Amino acid sequence: MAEQLVPDDIVILAEGDRIPADGFLINEAELEVDESILTGESLAVVKKNTESVLLGTLVLSGNGLMRITKTGMQTRFGQIASNLSTIKEDKAPLQKNLDDLGKILSYGAIVVGLLIIPIGIFSGQELVPLLLVSASIAIAAIPEGLPAVVTIAFAVGTNRMAKNNAIVRRMNSIETLGSVQMILTDKTGTIAKIKNASILS
Repeated sequence: MAEQLVPDDIVILAEGDRIPADGFLINEAELEVDESILTGESLAVVKKNTESVLLGTLVLSGNGLMRITKTGMQTRFGQIASNLSTIKEDKAPLQKNLDDLGKILSYGAIVVGLLIIPIGIFSGQELVPLLLVSASIAIAAIPEGLPAVVTIAFAVGTNRMAKNNAIVRRMNSIETLGSVQMILTDKTGTIAKIKNASILS
């Protein structure tokens, strides 16, 4: 059982086996391993003595003996899983811009509202009406309809993409797609990095 393995255990590998942990070969006979689950490479990798074999990869042909060096979350597969669990979903560029705009408008409304009070008192107005006017201006300056306008714009974009046979699960992915400036891929086509954009859903 894979969960009972510990470092320095010896495991017999045969065709069709899923490698149960990270380790290295101490004996092999024409061992070929499919490492596509980790590397994206579609071709089998021929393994020789002392070469490493990794958890989750599949023995396509041959046989051999491996000595286990790492198990569980210490393996390469475990490290990938650990990294994926720490990824935080980032906001789309437009969402960040809307947040910044909301802050600027809020601060501006507060400043204008506070300026009205001393200006009104200086011109001989009463304090209570000035407080009401100041609060009204501060509330009116916040664009309550902005989220609705953005949602409608995303819906229109989703509809246009659907007409071109491009279905998007989340509407803000449309804006994210429009913000992509560079996509780096390896020779197998695996996406390695998307610059200036969140990963599309």
